[in-house]
Amino acid sequence: MDAVEQFDKRRYNFNASLRHSGLGQNFFHLISSRCLIDGVDATRWPSYVRELKQMLRPGGWLQLIEIHQQFQSAAGRPNDFPMLVQWWELYKRALTHMGKDYQRSRQLRPLLTEAHFDAVRERVEQLPIGDWKAGKLATSVPGSSG
Repeated sequence: MDAVEQFDKRRYNFNASLRHSGLGQNFFHLISSRCLIDGVDATRWPSYVRELKQMLRPGGWLQLIEIHQQFQSAAGRPNDFPMLVQWWELYKRALTHMGKDYQRSRQLRPLLTEAHFDAVRERVEQLPIGDWKAGKLATSVPGSSG
C-alpha cells in the first residue's frame, strides 16, 4: 500500500468570511459541506453558500448535507420515542438560544437558487434507529453477525 500524501489539517470558523482563509476562488471541483447546522449561525447561511459558490470552478459541484431530526416510529408516531422527542426539544431550544437555525436542512434549496446554482437537486432520506427490519443490516459490516 502506498503512503498517503502529506496533507495540511486546518480549522475554519465558518461564521467568519472564508475570503481571507487562503481558500482560492474558482479552485475546487467539489465542495462537500456536512452537518453544520449547530456550527453556522442562522444569519450566516446565505453568505456562506455564496462564498462556497465563489470557491468552485465553473461547472463545479456543491454538496450540502444537513440532518433534520424528526424521531418517529415506522408508523409515523413520534410518541413512540418519548426520550428522543424530549432530547430533540431541548436541542432545538439550545440551538435557537445560540443563534442557530435547526430548520436549515429544510431551507437549503432556496439558498442554492438564490446563490444562482444550476440544477439544484434535493433528496430526503429516512435513517432508521433502533431495531432495523430483517434484511436491512449490511452483512459486510465488520463485527456484524448478519
